[in-house]
Amino acid sequence: MIRKRRLSDLIESSLEEIEKEMEQAIQEIREWRPMWNASKGTLEPLTQIEDTGDKIIITTDLPYVKKENIDLKVCDNSLEIDATLEQCVKYEDWVNVSEECEFKSFYKDIKLSEKIIPEETNAKFTNGILTVELVKRKGKRRIKVD
Repeated sequence: MIRKRRLSDLIESSLEEIEKEMEQAIQEIREWRPMWNASKGTLEPLTQIEDTGDKIIITTDLPYVKKENIDLKVCDNSLEIDATLEQCVKYEDWVNVSEECEFKSFYKDIKLSEKIIPEETNAKFTNGILTVELVKRKGKRRIKVD
């Protein structure tokens, strides 16, 4: 009898895990959008977001971009990356696109899961990789009443 319970618990937890993964996959499908905007000439860069507890570290792949052509805008709940390419990338024969496309920049607006302190943001660009460290806002702030 003990063995059956363990087996049934194992099956139940496996089914719960599969259900969670299916829900996540369905959510990703609902949120899917192309990684480019042909009318604006922008590509969405590959991005990794890491939460370290007190910071959010965003790593973005920006090939063919110079440091001086990166424009970052940060507020308490988002980071906007706009980076002009050294030369345009042109595609003339795409299967899903009936006309040619020319891309001039990378663009991504990242909504953050937690509020950050914009003034304490640091960014570094090395070998085509942009790393942005955002310090999380800690708790609530007391306001003196006059």
